[in-house]
Amino acid sequence: MLVSIITIGDELLIGPTLDTNSTWIGQELIKMGARVYQKFTIADDRQQIMYILDLAIKSTDIVLITGGLGPTKDDITKETISTYFNCEMKIHPATAQRIEDYFTKSKLQINDRVKSIALVPAGATVLTNEAGLAPALFFDHNDKYFFFMPGVPNEMKYLMQRHILPFIKNKITTPIYTLTLRTAGAAESVIAEKIIDLESDLISNGISLAYLPDYNQVRLRLSGKGDIETKKYIHEISHKIIERLGSIYYATGSLSLVAYIGQILLQKKLKLAIAESCTGGKIASTIVEISGCSEYFVGGITAYNNEIKNNLLNVNQKILDHEGAVSIACTEAMLQGVIPLLKGDIGIAVSGIAGPNGGTPDKPVGMVCISVGNMKNTLSKIYYLNGNRESIIQWSTNIALNQLRLFIGKESNKLI
Repeated sequence: MLVSIITIGDELLIGPTLDTNSTWIGQELIKMGARVYQKFTIADDRQQIMYILDLAIKSTDIVLITGGLGPTKDDITKETISTYFNCEMKIHPATAQRIEDYFTKSKLQINDRVKSIALVPAGATVLTNEAGLAPALFFDHNDKYFFFMPGVPNEMKYLMQRHILPFIKNKITTPIYTLTLRTAGAAESVIAEKIIDLESDLISNGISLAYLPDYNQVRLRLSGKGDIETKKYIHEISHKIIERLGSIYYATGSLSLVAYIGQILLQKKLKLAIAESCTGGKIASTIVEISGCSEYFVGGITAYNNEIKNNLLNVNQKILDHEGAVSIACTEAMLQGVIPLLKGDIGIAVSGIAGPNGGTPDKPVGMVCISVGNMKNTLSKIYYLNGNRESIIQWSTNIALNQLRLFIGKESNKLI
């Protein structure tokens, strides 16, 4: 079952809005064994929409489209597909009533532009959108299936989960099976060298291997047919890959690095405290993305100013004067200060130069010092990172989390 994804909207092409819809849709489809064959992002343009619909339906079975179903003048998708499927526009009574009820309950005045949301192509099957006002539209055209959804992410997700994903699941006869190995701390080229012979074996057995890098992490996605023998082979060779990767590997499946660390901290009953400078709270904010993190995360201090490092974290002024804030001596002192201050058992401390200003020949932009550990043992490293300010902060965050993972693994046989 091949699927095309089309996201419509001028705002997606010129920069202010990121296309998160197609990413989420693709992730959900691959979970159920559907294959995304192609993806398009196009403007609010009638001719372009019809051209891409033609292109998509020639090569795939299902086309998923988001955007352009709202009440404003640039929302032209409904009128365009009315022309494309050669059917007139009509009022959908149930949608019109939902709009009326919503505005009555909200004590808001309704206008004709909002009422136009209930205008739909006569040939469409209307899928109720409980997350918003604009419904989704479904067309079965010569056993090719089109789903048109609003571009608002939470509305799209509701419609996908409530109506569309179950439909696609029932249409899949030969699902694709995928297994994801998660790694951290090594570039994809390094990983590829470790498993070069195994990759050849994968290819000869009809299994594809995708390298999916993301700021100090690489996901290895193995994909093949969903029959029993293929699944068995994928699991067998995945164990060989994991053995080759060693400490680079940390989990199989959907478990993120920060969620994995949370599980370890819970298992070992450790409380985490964080002291951040150049990352400005990014590590702490990443930690709290995981529900239930209060069980293991006690808090963080953003010690951006040297006075805070000195007065709050007890970093000796001599260290700041002679070694500087961007030094291992400083991050180790920050670590030793934040753990007792926040009553933690284990900690992370980071200080660096995120840029674009502030670098020197001795300490260039991208130099980041990271210390992790407890009150007895510490693992400290200096990194020289490339990129803009945002990417250096993100790299530093993921590297710090992975360094903590490695420290806990190293200390697992000791009393932490």
